Amino acid sequence: MRSLTEKVRLRGLSILTKLGSIYQWYDKSAFGHPATGQFGTCGTNSLWGPGLVNVDGSLNRSFAISERVKLKVSAEMFNVANTPHHSNPTNSVSSGSFMQALGIANTGREGIDERTLRLGIRIGW
Repeated sequence: MRSLTEKVRLRGLSILTKLGSIYQWYDKSAFGHPATGQFGTCGTNSLWGPGLVNVDGSLNRSFAISERVKLKVSAEMFNVANTPHHSNPTNSVSSGSFMQALGIANTGREGIDERTLRLGIRIGW
């Protein structure tokens, strides 16, 4: 069994082709197991996973009800575009899901990676 830290062997390609599909992030045919007792040729941290783009927004408005009483209304929206944040592709050559980025990285607020709308009203006196 090969260790997880062992580098894979690149098959004669100087530039890797990034396909960008979550079902095949890089060209699988460019990778293979190194010969027994040898190190692979793929450098450490030479592959990039899916990027992370997140847009949050908020609207706030204050109203003076009277001289002492104020009303504040707010609306906050997290992950406005509602885009999933895919985790890095599987990097084990032996895995059936090699170079697939099928996992979802829960990077959102409170670990929730979906569009969230929060409304609030505050009365101060």
